[in-house]
Order: sequence, then C-alpha cells, then structure tokens
Amino acid sequence: MARAYAAGAVVMPPNGAAIRGGAAIADWWSGGWKAGLRNLTLTSTEVYVEGNLATETGTYALDMPMTAGGTPVHDTGKYMVLWKRSPKAGWQLFRDIFNSDVPMAQMSAGMEHAPEMEHAPGMHHEMAGMSDSVIVVLNQVKADKRADFEQWVKEFWGAGMASSDASVKRRFADTHVITPAAANADGTWTYMMVMHPYHPGEDYMIRSLTRTLIAASDTTRLIGLLAGARAAPPTVIRGRIMMEGMTTK
Repeated sequence: MARAYAAGAVVMPPNGAAIRGGAAIADWWSGGWKAGLRNLTLTSTEVYVEGNLATETGTYALDMPMTAGGTPVHDTGKYMVLWKRSPKAGWQLFRDIFNSDVPMAQMSAGMEHAPEMEHAPGMHHEMAGMSDSVIVVLNQVKADKRADFEQWVKEFWGAGMASSDASVKRRFADTHVITPAAANADGTWTYMMVMHPYHPGEDYMIRSLTRTLIAASDTTRLIGLLAGARAAPPTVIRGRIMMEGMTTK
C-alpha cells in the first residue's frame, strides 16, 4: 500500500486528522482492515491530466466495521485524488480525500425518540479529547426484552473488564452504555453504546469479542440474548469531538 503513495503524500479521511507519509498511510489502511473494513470498490468518474499531475474524482462503496453483532455497515460516498508522476515511480497518489454520502439524519434515525438518557451504573471511562474519534451505536430494544439486553450488557462488559488483555480492557473502559429514561413512541427503548474515544484499528466486533472472552458453551446463549432483544438492526453514528461538542460529517 505504501508504494501506491508518493513521497509527502497526505490522506484526509472524514472525522479525523490528516495522515502524512507513505508509512503512516499504510499503517492507517492496515488498521482499517484489521478493524473489519471490507469490500472496498472504487469507480472513477472523471480524470483531468496536466503535465505530471492528474486529478481523479469518483465514488466508493465499502463495508465498515462497528455494527454490533458482526454485520458491517454499508457505506457509499465520493472521493478526489491528486496523482503525481515521477520518472522512477510513475503515477502515485499525492493527495487523497473522501467522505460519505449517507445523510446523518438517516444514520441518526431514532435518536429523537430518546432525548432523556441516564448512565448505566458502573459504566464510566476517560472522556475523549478534542478531535478524538467517537462512535455511537443506537440499539432499539423490545419493551419485553429489556431485562435480556441488560443481562447481556452485564455479562459482556463484565468479561471485557475482567480481561487480562490491556487493549481489550481499555476498549470496554472507554465505552459508555447509556440506558433510556423513557420509551420511544413505538414502545421500544433506545440504548446507546458510546465508544468515547474510539480506538481505530482495534476489534470492536461483538461476535469476535464474545468468542474471545466468553466460554464456548456460553457464546451462543449470550449472542442470542442480544439478537433476541433488538427490535431492529443497530444504527451507527461516527463523529469526532470539537469545541462545540460532538459533531459528525
């Protein structure tokens, strides 16, 4: 991957700082792959060439990690790259920027139905700093399955916080579970999981973490508690901390 980028290359992803240099860019892409990024497809729509520079625009589609239960979130968007040609290396990427087409209103559907939230007991962590990445997962839970969902939280987080792996323990410590104070209009209850800060490149997939942390004899039961409690697939919101609060782009 590093060879695809020219010396001094910069990647400018959404909701994060620019990544500079081939080695850092390769590490960033590798971290995304390890975290679950899959099925990246690029479709070039326009290319303009002027001497040793070329500008390309296009669209992308990919499956992102972070949906609880192991199912990736499908994302589509657009990109613009600046290519640079050198006598030895030929055409290489010099600037690379992209962002999603998915409307935030669509991603955050259901948030307005749960305006009153309170923190689940014992779920405290270090707050993210300005510009740190944050991910919020909204879980719509059936009214008669709240006890099952909260039992899943208790067992899953208990196993995570008891892990001897420092990175696993940090991920759980840096994740809030926030319980709703009131039901939604349709009778469901929206529980929030807030990765605050989110640690790029680390595994947050519930299925794989369950298999790592929970005894094999209990894995199916625990995943079943979560699946049976949800009224709909989870909604994932990505953002970063800014001076005014958490914003998403």
